[in-house]
Amino acid sequence: MLAESGAIVEYVTERYGGGRLAPAIGDAQRGPYLQWFHYCEATAGAAMSPVIFHTRYVADSGERGDLIEVWTHRSRMALRPVEAYLGDRTWLLGDEFSAADIMLGYTIAVAEIFGVLDEQFPGLKAYFGRLAARPAFKWAVAD
Repeated sequence: MLAESGAIVEYVTERYGGGRLAPAIGDAQRGPYLQWFHYCEATAGAAMSPVIFHTRYVADSGERGDLIEVWTHRSRMALRPVEAYLGDRTWLLGDEFSAADIMLGYTIAVAEIFGVLDEQFPGLKAYFGRLAARPAFKWAVAD
């Protein structure tokens, strides 16, 4: 049994992906793939955790606006490298959708829900629009 989302995505990709969602070891795209796959939770997601926690689960969150503001700023700082890296790319690896995009998709969805993703991130907003238009995404979020 696995509990960590990154481990789950990695396991499912290796077990059932048939090489479709991750570059092979030795492929030039393997480094960027691993970088962004893990960046999503380890850096960007970690910065957003206090925003989520204090907004959703703490009874005195209304009194903790200063803390939420600090962590929202740090979350935006963590998203800036992703915004810059995406540039004109459709997906993190260019034209190829990968499991790294699945990881980033969750991170961006959370950023959108909690007000972290604002007008500073036109590339990530467009990216999220492309992601949300995918049939698998629509299926995953359907009621």
